[in-house]
Amino acid sequence: MKATTKQIEQIKGIKSYSTTRFHGNKKKVGTLPIKEYLKIVEIKMNREQLKHGEMPSNIELIKQLIKDSVNYVGTPYHKIMIEGNTGIYLASPSYLHQDYNKTRLFDKNETTLKLMNIYNALTK
Repeated sequence: MKATTKQIEQIKGIKSYSTTRFHGNKKKVGTLPIKEYLKIVEIKMNREQLKHGEMPSNIELIKQLIKDSVNYVGTPYHKIMIEGNTGIYLASPSYLHQDYNKTRLFDKNETTLKLMNIYNALTK
């Protein structure tokens, strides 16, 4: 479908929670054909659901962090996991706890300490 300027502006205004319930003889919603409108709402709903999907498990998170960190070894973006009093953090190896951009990953327990050691060993 080749969209006009008006249709593009209407598409931008469509939200994931826009109504999809119409009377049976409805042919257009604004300037869009009903089939196109419903398809756009469905796409936007699917995108919204992906944003709020399930949180990855600790192991899945570690796998993703290892994949990402391999590219950053030797750069200022390289991060290691450090142990805090109650949690495990992802921080700069030179600043450690003084890193203003550190991120808390897990609560501290035996399992997450093992994951921290594995991560740090694999990303040196």
